[in-house]
Amino acid sequence: MSKEKNFRVDGTYLITTDSTCNPKLGAKVLKNGTESLFLDYYLGYEKVFSKDKNKEIARIKRKREYLKLYLLRNPKNAIEREQNKVSMATALKIRDNKDREIKEQSTGFSFVTDNRKTNILAYFQNYIDNYAKKDVRVLQMALRNFKRFLAELPEYRQFANELRPNQMDSRMIQEFVYYLQDNCKGYGADTNYKRFKKMVNDALANNILRTNPCKRPDGTAITIEVEDNLVKDVLTEDEMARMISTHYEGENPVIRKAFIFSLYTGLRFCDVKAITFGAIDYQSSTFTIEQNKTKGHSKSSKVTNPLTGELLAMVGKPQTDNPDAELIFKLPSSTMCLKALKHWTKRAGIEKHITWHCARHSFATAILRHGANIETTAKMLGHSGLKYVEVYVRALAEDKKAAIDTLPKIELG
Repeated sequence: MSKEKNFRVDGTYLITTDSTCNPKLGAKVLKNGTESLFLDYYLGYEKVFSKDKNKEIARIKRKREYLKLYLLRNPKNAIEREQNKVSMATALKIRDNKDREIKEQSTGFSFVTDNRKTNILAYFQNYIDNYAKKDVRVLQMALRNFKRFLAELPEYRQFANELRPNQMDSRMIQEFVYYLQDNCKGYGADTNYKRFKKMVNDALANNILRTNPCKRPDGTAITIEVEDNLVKDVLTEDEMARMISTHYEGENPVIRKAFIFSLYTGLRFCDVKAITFGAIDYQSSTFTIEQNKTKGHSKSSKVTNPLTGELLAMVGKPQTDNPDAELIFKLPSSTMCLKALKHWTKRAGIEKHITWHCARHSFATAILRHGANIETTAKMLGHSGLKYVEVYVRALAEDKKAAIDTLPKIELG
């Protein structure tokens, strides 16, 4: 890629300048402060007559394709910079795919290829293999579920290993949505479907799919109904106390402290693992973090919450002169942390399936039970809306009803 913009007379410049690149990625400066990305194709030579038509000459044949992707010329904040980054990554991926297609053709330089023979399953796997964001595991899970769906339903079993673009239609996707709802709990179905649509959108952007199979023939989107209940197990206050009082030989004290910190702050594993001493304000007894999951695309990604004296004592003070870079909890891998957590809960006599994320659920239900309103709870969890917190409220209502149901039956004489 070029390091500086060498503008041409038509207000364009090339981003990829390698002589082996075909097509080359470029941008055209627009008056509204954006740059429109395009691909310039080299299509070989064609024979034409000179202006005076006296002789035949060879002329380079070119073609330009605008991608409908745009860069902000002067991004003002992290969101706009991230928007530019995504647009550029998408454009480069399209360029790489087109370059590969041209090189694979045995004759001519035409960039129009027949994608009808593409195996969608292989294409999705390739998309995942080149995916660099943190939700790559969820993408893998979505593709595994789609393959299982094809293999398990008799009418689609023939496509379990090879599926052509024209064979994936809205009827198949609607059946896949029903399959997810039957086989996933809670928000799992919705999460799987959202990642699946990410892969579909990539295939649409690269002309692998001609029509969107996630839309019905009338143009309406195929959506998924989320099971509206709290799925993950939650620790009661008594169980939280039992966890804290339980010690065992060979326990990892760092994992222990980190999980207790999550129980009393509602932080996700990724945020607890990344939190540094620089996030702690010892004077006001608070901590402030930028949530990894929502950083850059949510106004509520920054969270500032209070810390109890016990938590501050457990955290301690930084041991270096650079608290912003010094981790509070030097945790091992997530797999090791889950194994330790499983062993710990078993020793505490808790039979529930407790994962690290259960600490977040336990924190939310505990503060709601003690009178925190739903808006405060949402802010403390770093949610921009009330949708997810309302699940905890309903769970508490169900707990109350279950408690009433345990009372002796009234027998009126």
